[in-house]
Amino acid sequence: MLRNLEISNFVFVENLSLEFASGFNIFSGETGSGKSIIIDALAILLGKRATLMKIREGCDQAVISAFFEMPTKSEEIRVKQWFKKYSFDENFSEILLRRVLDKAGKSRSWVNGQLCALNQIKELGDLLVEINGQHSHQKLMSQSFQRDTLDEFAKLKLDIENLRALWFEWQKSNDELISMKRAQKEINEKKASLSWKVQELENLGLESGEWEMLSIDHKKLGQMSDLLSTFSTARIALDSENGVIRTLESTAAELRQISEFDPTLNEVCDLLEKGTIEVQEAFIALRKCEKEAEIDEERATDIERRFNDVMNVSHKVRERPDKLFALYEELKKEFSQLEKETDVKSLEMSVDKLKTEYFSRKTLSKKRGKKRKKNLFP
Repeated sequence: MLRNLEISNFVFVENLSLEFASGFNIFSGETGSGKSIIIDALAILLGKRATLMKIREGCDQAVISAFFEMPTKSEEIRVKQWFKKYSFDENFSEILLRRVLDKAGKSRSWVNGQLCALNQIKELGDLLVEINGQHSHQKLMSQSFQRDTLDEFAKLKLDIENLRALWFEWQKSNDELISMKRAQKEINEKKASLSWKVQELENLGLESGEWEMLSIDHKKLGQMSDLLSTFSTARIALDSENGVIRTLESTAAELRQISEFDPTLNEVCDLLEKGTIEVQEAFIALRKCEKEAEIDEERATDIERRFNDVMNVSHKVRERPDKLFALYEELKKEFSQLEKETDVKSLEMSVDKLKTEYFSRKTLSKKRGKKRKKNLFP
């Protein structure tokens, strides 16, 4: 139902805003007062071709807009079918149409703020407004008008509305099914691309923090000969026959013997004995480090093999070794989400049921036929 019409810079109209009430509205006036301009503006808004002559003299553009409400269920179903057909937002309770004509010869139309092609808005206009004039009798030749008249006469309007609602539900469910199948295909492709990565990482079985320890051990392994050589040199320097410990011990003992002749040497002896104890402690710590650094041949083989396994998987999945554990957790979670299959079968059954029900309603044509024979061909 048309509620408001606004016209700006159209023919000789500068600005006009009309409010329409429910029921019958009348605009009266003398010939030439502009009544036909209102109808012409509405027709152009709803898709009629327009020329530059329609733009008010001295203006760059003409603007026409109208506001509509949905009065009946059948009209709402038809309009929503149009919105769905041309991918417009179906969540609406009112319709705002707007058309702009400019001096450059361009014409643009909008439906609820979205740009719309002229042929599309003309199709929508046929659903919203019926304009009758002196040649309206020609409409009697229209098959759709004849069918609508017959349906009105046969009191089939409710049946038709129900059938339209069924068709709309069927098409909507079918579109959902197509989208779901497309999504399912994309999910399957995504799963396939993730599956081998998840499998590789799962077979590797890398634990949190394992790579950090493994890389340290592998680095030690590469420097093992140098480490052991340095440990050996240090050990000999500290604890051999001529090492630091024995040298300090013998020196302190000799000085202690002559300290009775020179008491000041006692302090020197105390310091040497203290230094000997600290060097001995350092030697013990060194031996501990040496033992920890020693890796047997079997352990060395395991480290090398594990290191190579991690590096191979890192190369395959194109991720740094220190990121592999986090990647596995992330991919495993993503793969688990994709495993949740969409219920395609259930929706397929629903679509088939609606389709069968739609095509089973042949009684509507039979009712039309009976009414036509009874009243038109008695």
